[in-house]
Amino acid sequence: MTLPHGSAAMMDASVHSGEDVILTAAGLDRVHGSMENTDVLRVITDALGLGADIQ
Repeated sequence: MTLPHGSAAMMDASVHSGEDVILTAAGLDRVHGSMENTDVLRVITDALGLGADIQ
């Protein structure tokens, strides 16, 4: 779904992309291949020292 430029009325609409994106991280061997978005969240929160609270 493509939102018209400046369409504030549609900002509450659910918009989800099924496209893969490239993610790189220097020095993190936990980032590799195809990953689920929840696994990416765990890597990021662990790197920030916040991972203990994420299950």
